[in-house]
Amino acid sequence: MAEVDDATVAARTKEILETDEAIKTQYGDGSLTVKTLRKAVAAALNAEESAIKKVVKSTLLAYMDEQEPQEEEEPAADDEEEAPEAPKKEKKKKAKRTDRLTDKAALDAKLKEDNWQITEKPRPTKEGGGKPSRHVDKYYKKPGESKQYRSLLEIARAHYPEFLTGEPPAKKEKPQKEKKERAPRSASSKPEKKLELGKITKAGKGAASKAPPKRKERPPTPPPAKKPKPPPPEQVVNSAWASVPERVIAADKVLPKLVTEKNWDEIKKMLKMLGRMDVDVDALTSCGIGRTVNKLKKAESDDVQTLAKALVKKWKDLVAAQEPADVPAEAAPAPAADAPAAEEAPAA
Repeated sequence: MAEVDDATVAARTKEILETDEAIKTQYGDGSLTVKTLRKAVAAALNAEESAIKKVVKSTLLAYMDEQEPQEEEEPAADDEEEAPEAPKKEKKKKAKRTDRLTDKAALDAKLKEDNWQITEKPRPTKEGGGKPSRHVDKYYKKPGESKQYRSLLEIARAHYPEFLTGEPPAKKEKPQKEKKERAPRSASSKPEKKLELGKITKAGKGAASKAPPKRKERPPTPPPAKKPKPPPPEQVVNSAWASVPERVIAADKVLPKLVTEKNWDEIKKMLKMLGRMDVDVDALTSCGIGRTVNKLKKAESDDVQTLAKALVKKWKDLVAAQEPADVPAEAAPAPAADAPAAEEAPAA
C-alpha cells in the first residue's frame, strides 16, 4: 500500500465528509464513527488504517468544531423612539473574532513537531442514558507550561498566529471619568452644634452641665459555701488516711460508748490498735485518752484490764523519756503516794 502524508490524509478526509452521501447521512443523524470514516479514507487513498488513524480522528474533530452554529447577532432596535417608563440599561454586544484557522492539518503536524502533549478523554455518559457517548475531548499542553488548551484555534491564537486568517477584535478603551472639583464650604454654611448634656460645645468648656456618673452595680455576693460535715469518730479511728492525733482523739470519743455497751471485743481491738500506733506526747496531751484508758484497768474483762495496764505503762515510759534529764531533784515534783500514811497511835 502507498504511503501518504498527513496533509493529504486530512484533505481527503474533509472531502469525504463534504461529498460522500453515506458519510454525510451518518454524520447528520449522529451515527458516524471514526472507524467508519477511517475505512472510507483508507479505501480512497489505498493506505493502511493504522497509518492514518490519528490524522482522520483529529480532522473529524476539527470539522465538528467548524460545523458548530455561531452566535446570532441581536436584532437591531426599531427606528421609532418611544418614551420608556424607566431607563433601561443597554446590553453590551460581544465583539466577534474574525480570525479562523487556515490549515488545521498543518497546525496538527506542527504540534507534533514541537512535542505538544495531547490527551484524549471520552465524555462521560449521562445518567440513565442507554448508549455511551461517542464524543472525545482533546486537551493540549505545551512543554514547559501548565495551562491546558481545548481547541486548535485557541492554540493558534496564543502561539501560532501564522495559521490564522483575519484580525482579532480591537479592545475598547474605557473613557476616563472626569473628577468633579468640590467647592469649598463657607464658614456660615457649617451647621451649628446643638448643646447636649455632658458634651463640650464650641462656645467653651463647661457650657453644658456634666451628667452625674453612673454607679456601677455590684454583682450579688454568692452564698458562703457549706462546710462538709466531719466524718464520725468511728470512721476516723479505722481510717488509714487520718493522722495519728486525729485517730487518738476519735478513740477517746469511741471508747466510753463501747464501755457503756460492754462491747469488750471492740475495746480489745482498739487498745491493740493504740498500742501499735506511734503516739507522741503531743497526741496524748491533745485529749483525755490517758484517763480514758486508765479507767479500763478496772473493767469487768480481764483481757481489757491487762491491755489497758500495758498501754498505760508504755505511755508513762514515753512521757518520762521525753522529759529533760537535767531537771534538779528539788524542782521535780514528789511522786504521789499509793496509799495514805498511817496515823500514829495515841500515846498510852
